[in-house]
Parts: sequence; structure tokens; C-alpha cells
Amino acid sequence: PDNPTPQSYSCKGKGKAQTAILSPGTYQGGLVVKCSTVLNPGIYVIDGGELDLAANYNVTGTGVMFVLKNGAKMKFGGNGNGNKITLTPMAASQFVGTAYESQKNDLQGILVFEHRNNNPGNPGHLLNGNSNSLIEGLIYLPSGEMTVLGTADVAAQCLQISANKAEVRPSVA
Repeated sequence: PDNPTPQSYSCKGKGKAQTAILSPGTYQGGLVVKCSTVLNPGIYVIDGGELDLAANYNVTGTGVMFVLKNGAKMKFGGNGNGNKITLTPMAASQFVGTAYESQKNDLQGILVFEHRNNNPGNPGHLLNGNSNSLIEGLIYLPSGEMTVLGTADVAAQCLQISANKAEVRPSVA
């Protein structure tokens, strides 16, 4: 999937009250969360760089799909215990009226879709701990390596990870 509409990230407000409301499209060079962030439903293309949702800010995205290409990496989780991540994938009905309507049943439920030739390099993708997270859907990483650290506190009714290589490690004391 693709969404060529160029987008950028910026926080509005002051101090701890800063927020960002994002629209689907292409985030050239990555998307790094710097304040509490709401992702509107749709397809978010991360063209290079990093999809970094690991800072200590709340992130909410209902009905979203992230597409990783040109070496993009993903990093979900927290660096402390002060953030909450809520991510759910697009439903088939959300593809109606898009260029992907004919593929709606194949694409529904995919939260992260990595291009086969993405080649993110090492270290690869990371699901880190210390966040209060609800992450659902399929994380599909055919060319990348996924590391899940032992402190990852993720709730889900259905979270699947399909990666070229996956490693589950305990947290470092």
C-alpha cells in the first residue's frame, strides 16, 4: 500500500500540554513522536528513517496502517513508565473508496506492513517495555529483524508478529 500525500509532524501548545494530530500520508525521513499524538485513521507511509513511538508520550491510532520502506525502522514502547500506546489496524470497511478497495479483505488487520526490499539494517525493529500499551493486528516484517524486550507490557486481543527473524530477550538489569 502507498499514500503519496506528503505530511509532516509538529506539536502544538506549550509544555506538557503539547499535542499533535496527524493525517495519513507519507512521512519522508521518519516519524518520531515528540508530544502526545493522535493518528487519524488511514495509511501512514514511513519513507526512510524511523517510526519511533517509544518516547514517553501517549500515542493513539485507531484504524491505522504503517507502511515501512526505504530502510525505515519501527520502535514501539516506552523509555520509562509514563506513556500509553493504543494502536489498532484498519478494518476492511476503511479501505472502501480507496485505491485498495479490491484488496480490503487481504489488508484489513495489518498494523505494520514492511516492503520486502526495505532492508532496515541492524539493529532492526524494536518492541520495548515500560509502556502501558494496547497494540493489535499483524506486524509484518519480511525483510527486518524484530526484537521484543522482556519488559514489554502489551495487551492485545490479537497481536501477531511475522518477521524475517524475531528475538525475545529479557530486560537488562
